[in-house]
Amino acid sequence: MTISVLTPADPNNPTSLGPLPLQQVVAPLAATAYLDEVDEEIATVEALILLNEKMPYNAVVTDSSSVPHTSTFVPPLGAPHSVDGANISTIGYPEAQNATVATPSPSRKAQNPCPKTPPTASAIPASTVARATPVRDACKAAVDTFNSCQDTSTPLKYTTHTLHELESIEEVKKLLFKEFLGNIAEVEISWAKALYSGVARKSRLQGFLRKSPLYRAGQWVELPLVVQRETELYNPFCRIFNVILLEFGLASTREALDTHSMKLKHGSSKPTKHSSSPDIIFKTSGPSFRCPLGNMSVGFSNLASFADGKRNIDVTSDGNHIAQMGVYARQIFIQQPNRRYVRCLIVTEKQARLFHFDRSGVQYTALFDIHKKDGAELLVLLIIGLCSDDE
Repeated sequence: MTISVLTPADPNNPTSLGPLPLQQVVAPLAATAYLDEVDEEIATVEALILLNEKMPYNAVVTDSSSVPHTSTFVPPLGAPHSVDGANISTIGYPEAQNATVATPSPSRKAQNPCPKTPPTASAIPASTVARATPVRDACKAAVDTFNSCQDTSTPLKYTTHTLHELESIEEVKKLLFKEFLGNIAEVEISWAKALYSGVARKSRLQGFLRKSPLYRAGQWVELPLVVQRETELYNPFCRIFNVILLEFGLASTREALDTHSMKLKHGSSKPTKHSSSPDIIFKTSGPSFRCPLGNMSVGFSNLASFADGKRNIDVTSDGNHIAQMGVYARQIFIQQPNRRYVRCLIVTEKQARLFHFDRSGVQYTALFDIHKKDGAELLVLLIIGLCSDDE
């Protein structure tokens, strides 16, 4: 192992190297004892380390006894540069043999360090702000507090979480409908049947209708044939629903109640005075539900589902009550964080419709006749399914 130190032929002209004499410096290997214990490769590496400590900083380590030279000067890989004003010369210059680097390389810092906290809404350039929509405009004052007030259990967009700032429930309905717009689908009756196909056998449903005094000659006898006001439907439907719950063993934890005159308080990220009143709710008890705050016995926190009564003439086939049902469904999601979906009913003196709300939007069935045999069986099946005690 040899060390070759390169020097210029003419000290007065550093760039004119010419044929260079070799000054060979032979360094003994201090690690000879290792040769009997380790392989030759490791011994060579150790020797290189020892030699490097004794050699000048500009020496070139080679593994041969001589180095061929030409008259052409080959500059080192690194170009000369200045460190804090000190000029460091390249290999081949006389002054380089005595030069030392007293100043360490400057530390490198990121030119654009990451912020410690996310930028506020005011710091975001205008070009990156999402396009304004009616919903965003209505909740503009609450955008800055979105991260602290959002409730991940709700399927609706974040802007509806601050509806306490709006003036009325009617505005809430309008905004909810705009949120749902584009995510609404009408589905076939068979879809509703498939949802609860395992909760009761068809023979059991038929047996109930045959023996029940509430259903005779293809008619729910409790329901009026002609309805002047929606309130005429509430008590008859509550009686029908509670008889179904009793027959199928759900009455101990589920009960249909007329709540059209009760104000069920809304939940929100901030205090709110809003409330709403589903016509009929299915009050429930169990490990997945809790009593509402205050002195209320029922609220959105302890209901399994709900139904809204309408005159048949007021219900069309285009799902025109989605916004109203969405207000109630939204509150269930907020006050029951474990809920993945909410299903509910619109009922009239002649027909019914099932609604399904989840994070993907809204689905609702076509209207079906609740008096015909198949429709009556489906109504019973839906009540059992909506009030299932499988939590």
